[in-house]
Amino acid sequence: MMGVIIWSDAVARKAVVWCDDHGELAFLRPADNSPEEKWTLDAGDLIEFDVKLQGNFRIVTTFVVIDGYATTNLASNLKLTKRASICTGIRNTTISRQAIAC
Repeated sequence: MMGVIIWSDAVARKAVVWCDDHGELAFLRPADNSPEEKWTLDAGDLIEFDVKLQGNFRIVTTFVVIDGYATTNLASNLKLTKRASICTGIRNTTISRQAIAC
């Protein structure tokens, strides 16, 4: 499965992943036996991963970061895109009263 990191905590080494199947979010956390490695995941990173169900939660088991698709300004870029599309969608329209049938 593929997904985008939407939240990441480098200190706790945890992340939340939006999944490409549009299902429930997946949670990434270090395994109990994993060595302390440098945390490199950040919001906006695209990952390919395996997932397992643990209770009602999807847990990322193994993952790899897909290079070339990382962005550190995902939230601000989405906000700017939304504003731009709203602004370009507004058009001044003049309505003639003679064209309106009563």
